[in-house]
Amino acid sequence: MKNLASRLKNHLTSQFHSGMSLMNYGVLWNLDHTIPVSFAKDNLKALCHYSNIQPMLVAENSSKCADLGLPKGM
Repeated sequence: MKNLASRLKNHLTSQFHSGMSLMNYGVLWNLDHTIPVSFAKDNLKALCHYSNIQPMLVAENSSKCADLGLPKGM
């Protein structure tokens, strides 16, 4: 489990934007599923894998909802 926690930490911190730190999680940023969990039909487990999680600013994540963030029409 320690190895998994370390991989998750490295995965997240490698994607931090300016000002993000582990200390301001939940205040400045929170976790976002790159592919929203609501898209899951049969493969919920895959969407819950840490590789589908990214740090995202709270305001940006709140406005994203269950969107992939792709330009309109794609």
